[in-house]
Amino acid sequence: MENRENMEQSGKKKSKKIVYWVLIGLFAAVFLVSGTIVVNYLVNSHQYQQQNEHLQSIHGQHTRPSRPVRPSTPSQSGSSDTEPSATQPSGTDPVVPPTTNNGETTPTDPIVPPTRPEPTDPNPTDPKPTDPQPTDPQPTEPKPTQPPQPTVPTKPPHVELVILESMQPIYELNQDVVGWIQIPGTPNNIDYPVLQKKDDPDFYLYRDFYGEDDEHGCIYAEEHADVFGPSDVVTLHGHHMGDGTMFHDLKNFKSKNYFDSHKVIYFDTLYHYREYEVVMVFHCNGSPSKYYPYFAYHAYKNFKTEAGFNSYVDSLRELAIQGKDAELNFGDKLLLLSTCDYGTYPNGRMVVVAKLVAEY
Repeated sequence: MENRENMEQSGKKKSKKIVYWVLIGLFAAVFLVSGTIVVNYLVNSHQYQQQNEHLQSIHGQHTRPSRPVRPSTPSQSGSSDTEPSATQPSGTDPVVPPTTNNGETTPTDPIVPPTRPEPTDPNPTDPKPTDPQPTDPQPTEPKPTQPPQPTVPTKPPHVELVILESMQPIYELNQDVVGWIQIPGTPNNIDYPVLQKKDDPDFYLYRDFYGEDDEHGCIYAEEHADVFGPSDVVTLHGHHMGDGTMFHDLKNFKSKNYFDSHKVIYFDTLYHYREYEVVMVFHCNGSPSKYYPYFAYHAYKNFKTEAGFNSYVDSLRELAIQGKDAELNFGDKLLLLSTCDYGTYPNGRMVVVAKLVAEY
């Protein structure tokens, strides 16, 4: 009897030891897997930041010029305008600037001056000179041996858009580059190239600048947006990364003080320097839902009518958390910076809206 009890107690002890060691093994495995994930994340984050710093150093070799000041005119009572008139770039393709007639513009027809009216006769009673009769000798002109040379060139050279010096070395590394975005004063320094791949819209969602797999992805433009025009709405996407990179710092614009004190966004294209003013912040769900507000803000490009533009802006105002009363008018060029915001809705998006104020 005692032997049986001893055997049962011994079996229970062995079972407890087995369970004990199994638990230790499970904890060790979880620890190793978690540690590996954390180490890989830190290494990947460090490598990604090094890559960005390298691109920033290349881009930063050329100082960004300040906004030029237009000279005042007499009609302006001596006041100067700090905002130059915005010009529309003629190119829409970042790879090959558009040309006509094999790189030449179509010449316009020469302007023919109006014929001068014949002087009126001061004395209508006087005889008027008669036209020469056919028998009178007519002056003859020598026939030229060569056609006369035109006074105006028939094929003036086409003026192509020139890539900015600061963008040229970046463009040479990746022809998907369409611009560069910078928001001064952000804690983690939003300062990145912007890419666009129209035939594969989400190519850079989880790929780095060189096309390698990376969860950070890149800042990239909506595929239908005309960055160079620009179109009325240009949407840029970027991840809200835990290490502070990409569009992580957009969350600061939820604060009224931060929103009021950080109004400037630089979004330079390949060909022009552009300055935007932050005017609104809104958030919504990123997909249609019965329970959460949704608006396909990124699906818009151009507006044919003022009513269409106003309807779009009204939809943004309904979702706004900052700048609900922002002044926006038909013809304004809007830049939308979109990132994830899971703290508001299950598939939340937070968007910073800015309007173009200068191009040079």
